[in-house]
Amino acid sequence: MAYPKTDRTTKLRIVKSRNGVMIYGNKPAFRTLARWMAWLGDSAANEHYEVHIPWHLQSPLAKNDRVEVFNESNQGDLKRNGQFEITFMVLNQKEIVRVRERAPGAKAKKRTR
Repeated sequence: MAYPKTDRTTKLRIVKSRNGVMIYGNKPAFRTLARWMAWLGDSAANEHYEVHIPWHLQSPLAKNDRVEVFNESNQGDLKRNGQFEITFMVLNQKEIVRVRERAPGAKAKKRTR
C-alpha cells in the first residue's frame, strides 16, 4: 500500500503532561492524520501496518519541523522532547483481546451474544 500524502504545511504539536497527551495542529495536520487513519482502516488487520507519529508526518527533507514534541512541567512550561512517539496499528479481534489480557489483573470478558 502506498503511503498517504503529507501536506507540506502540516504543523502538529504533541504535548505530554501528567494528565495525558494532547495533540494540537493546524487543519492540514488533521487532514493528513485523517488520510493516515483511513489508510490504516483500509488495510488488512493481518498486515499489521503502523503509523508512527511524528516519524510518518515529518519529512527528513523538510526545512522546518512539521511535528514537535514537548513535555509540560507542573508549572505549565514546555520543554522540547524528541524521544517520544505515538503508534497506531490495526489488530484483529483476537489480538485486541490479547492486549487487554496483558493488563495486570485483567480477565477477558466473554461475549454473551
